[in-house]
Formats: sequence, C-alpha cells, structure tokens
Amino acid sequence: MIASYSTLFEINSYHSYYKDGICKGLVYTPSDSTKELMKRYGYQLMITSSGFLFCGDKRQTSVDFLEYLKSVTDAISFEFTISTLNDAFYQITACPVNTLGHFSYNSNRIKEEGETIALNQEFQTSGMPSNLGMLQINFQDLIVLQKKYSKTQLDIHFTARATQWKYNIINNSQQHFDELHIKAQDAINFGTPEKVTLQNNIEALCFSSGAQKIPLKEVPEHQFNLISKTETLGSKRTKVVFKGLPYPDPSQIAIYKENGTDQVTSLMYIYI
Repeated sequence: MIASYSTLFEINSYHSYYKDGICKGLVYTPSDSTKELMKRYGYQLMITSSGFLFCGDKRQTSVDFLEYLKSVTDAISFEFTISTLNDAFYQITACPVNTLGHFSYNSNRIKEEGETIALNQEFQTSGMPSNLGMLQINFQDLIVLQKKYSKTQLDIHFTARATQWKYNIINNSQQHFDELHIKAQDAINFGTPEKVTLQNNIEALCFSSGAQKIPLKEVPEHQFNLISKTETLGSKRTKVVFKGLPYPDPSQIAIYKENGTDQVTSLMYIYI
C-alpha cells in the first residue's frame, strides 16, 4: 500500500523563469544501477509537480538500512539522468553559450539555510551531452542529513537567462516623428536609438538595453512604451506611438561577438 511508504529523500526543481517558480518539463530517470537497487529493495520513485519523492518502507529509509546498503552493494549512491520536455530550455536558462555540456548535481555539494538544502549547480563541458543533467545522491550524505534534519528535501535551482534586448522599429507608415524614445516604468534604459539596416535591407531604428541584461520571464514583469516627443511653438508634447512593446520570444535569441565575448541578444521587430 502506498500509505505504508516513507520518504528517503525528496527532490524539488525550481526555475526563476516561471511565474510560480516551479521548473516545468523535467524528467528524472534512474540509472541502471539505481533501477537494480529499486527492484531489489522495493524503492519507489513518485513523481510530484516539482520533482519526485524517493520512497521505501520505514526500514529501508532508515540510517541503519543505508549503512547496510553501503556494506552489501558496490553502489555508493542513487543516480539519475535529467532530461527536459521543453525544447527551449537552454534558451531560457542561464548557462554558457556555444558550449556543449550538462548540469551536474551531487549531494556532497550543498548549501544549507535553515531547513532548506540546495544542491549546488555545476555546468560540466562534454563532447555530445545525451542529457540535460546528472544527479547523484550519496548514501553517506543521506545518513548525515537524516541525522540532522527531520526530512531530507533537496532543492535544485535554475536561473532565467538574462539577455540584451533590442527593439528594431520599422516605420512602415512613413509617419514623421521628431524623436522616438522607449519609456520604462523602472530603471531599465534603452538610451538613444541607432539607425541600422536589417538583413532584408530595410532601415530601422534600433533601441538596445546595452550592457543592461534583462532576465527572460514566462509572464512579463516590465512594461515598455514607444513614445514620440515633439516641440511646437515652444510647447513640448509627448505621444504614445506603441503601448506595451512585446516581450521577446525565448526561442528566438541571437549570439554575437562583442569585444571578444559572446553576447546573447533578444531581437524584436516593431512595425509602426
């Protein structure tokens, strides 16, 4: 009966891109050696909205049984591969660009704050990674944590990728504007626009956030308006040309070299 099971450890995954903070679309798959331990000793992996519970009966989740596992098996840990159902995961997640690799988590690398235990993230380069990440929970670490905490809850945190935002304004209507500005409701500054020629040879005004990187979000946190400023007979007038400029599509990012460094940019095209 499921009610007779006790939790050995719990994994929760969080991502600052999502409004509710919970990372979506992750899949944790036990390694072959961990599957063998689960089969032999009756452990169960129970999926939750934010990760999974690793369960067994009360005897199998005790410190004494973990000590027993250490003595009778060659294994030293429970291991899992991490994959994702989200095709845009790398685009929305802070990680090196133009670098092949995977995220690595190990219970011997943790940060403890009160009752919260966070697994420290490492990005390990590799030739052709077959998975998004690897997770290793060591028997000895579980023994230490069980003695210290009432429950062993381990958290994984992903950070939203921050990009340079560029709004390319294309004046299809050929209207005359003395000055165009992007007005923000916070400290983000797009500065003075630059005249550019797009790949299709169309001229545009490009507003860039420059060195200021803006995190990508599932739900917009900022509102930007395109405004024009005119002066007639000494009287200054402001007009909203485009209210609520769009947020970037996370799957549409570009990478440029800037001062020898890869610059990740979100490009947007606005027709007025």
